Amino acid sequence: MERIEPEDLHREADAIEAAALATEGVDRFCSGPDWGAAGHQAWDPALIPQIWRGAGGYAAFLEETFGDRTVLTPFDRMWGYSCPLISGDPATLAREFSEWAREPSAAWDLIFISGLHEASALWTQVVHALYPHFTLSLGLTQHRWCAALQGGIDGYLGRRSAKMRRELLRQERRAAEEGVQFERGAGSPGGIYERILAVEDRSWKADEETGLHIDEMRDFYRVLIPRLHARDRLRVLFARIGDIDVGYILGGVAGDLYRGLQFSFDNAYRPLGLGNVLQLKELRSLCEEHYATYDLGIDIAYKARWADERIDTETLVVHRRMPEPEPE
Repeated sequence: MERIEPEDLHREADAIEAAALATEGVDRFCSGPDWGAAGHQAWDPALIPQIWRGAGGYAAFLEETFGDRTVLTPFDRMWGYSCPLISGDPATLAREFSEWAREPSAAWDLIFISGLHEASALWTQVVHALYPHFTLSLGLTQHRWCAALQGGIDGYLGRRSAKMRRELLRQERRAAEEGVQFERGAGSPGGIYERILAVEDRSWKADEETGLHIDEMRDFYRVLIPRLHARDRLRVLFARIGDIDVGYILGGVAGDLYRGLQFSFDNAYRPLGLGNVLQLKELRSLCEEHYATYDLGIDIAYKARWADERIDTETLVVHRRMPEPEPE
């Protein structure tokens, strides 16, 4: 495998995204070029990226030292959704990665491979390639919710309960009656982010110090939003009354996938159900534009009714075996 220097990553962005989109069973958005890189830049800029390109795809890790041990972790160190091994040819990538890991010059003691789905070909090939040479164990399991958008908005709503459909359509009508209009976020990424933060400051999240009121989250999105904007992957919808932003929904796109990131609304307009209205408005647009999947992200209870399935992914921990002692 060929080492890629961090400063060259921008030239590889489209190829990395294509590899992520072609990888069965992984979180295709978070395994792409923007999510993990934003986390690294926002939280762990001192850690050394270790990125390789092979005939089979890409391997991307951060190198961290604990005492005399070298640990390779995914770029997505907070949530563990991204998979550091991405390829449409998992057998070749797994073989190449195993060969690299066995080289005497490969400096590592532990490797964490997150975002693997146990039913996927990637999981099977990685385990088969590594198991004869290293000790494997399981780390954290992560959960996220996804909705299918095939069949358009009628098909999507048809899979929701009758009660939920009535509630959403009622809230949509009331928002229209109250003069709520919708506007796509445009202009500079910094300007878009300031509008988002202004809504957050008037939301329930401000009182509970959650969402973008957590410093780590502000730092992360301050980096992620410009990255997505620069690659035309950013998608933001504002709800407005007059010339005031009263809500927003923020996401990113990759291929036929939409990844929900954040949404919030001005708490003064809570009776309008703007969170639900924004979700429904974005879903209508996504269906009209023929997106196939809405990935709602992290497992939070309210998301179950918006989704069609919960996806569980595993973290595989690779332990380097110590050499057998010489016989006396």
